[in-house]
Amino acid sequence: MAGLTVIPKYPIEWWRFVRSPASYVEGTRALDQKDVYEPWAAFGVGVGLTVALFAYEARRSSSHLDQGTEQVFLFIIAALNLVIVHALCRAMGGKASLRDLGAAFEYLYGFLVPATVAGTSVSVAATELISGADCRVTLDTFECNLAPSATAVVTVTLLQTALIAMAIYVFVVFNLVIARLHQLSRWKVLLAQVVALAVVAVMGPVLYAAAHGIATRLSGLF
Repeated sequence: MAGLTVIPKYPIEWWRFVRSPASYVEGTRALDQKDVYEPWAAFGVGVGLTVALFAYEARRSSSHLDQGTEQVFLFIIAALNLVIVHALCRAMGGKASLRDLGAAFEYLYGFLVPATVAGTSVSVAATELISGADCRVTLDTFECNLAPSATAVVTVTLLQTALIAMAIYVFVVFNLVIARLHQLSRWKVLLAQVVALAVVAVMGPVLYAAAHGIATRLSGLF
């Protein structure tokens, strides 16, 4: 695929992915496929969009370093989660290679992360506009300072519901894609995912400290 078509085709490929994530990823790994939207293309454009969205949020909230840390932390835990799930699936008889899972990670990250970040940003902005609340949403934090009114309470509740729905969607898509590539039952992949999430949760503070250190170094370069 010519480099000049990578960005214009992204919305089309994103829509194809959203309609059938597992089939999309499996189809692109077929050896006889031509004119495939390469994993690096989805990942590259997705990372660019994510960086732009985090930069906007950092400027809006005046927390450049915090947003940078969140971005690095998100990438680290996503990659670590995938590696653990892949290792456990292989131990349970999974068929996918690390190369297949690497490509799947690029598609999942490239298509899901910017959409989730954008959805969160729009939802938070709408909530603040309607309710007058001051909300702070990160990977492990949900805080809203709001006036005690019915409108504010309902709006913030809807925001929480939207965030939970997005998290469930990402979780389900990830497991469907991994199950298809490894040719395992969804229950086995779910078991691997639960173990991986438990490991990530235990290592969370260490990973966040590492992400903060990396973000601090990166911020010093710009």
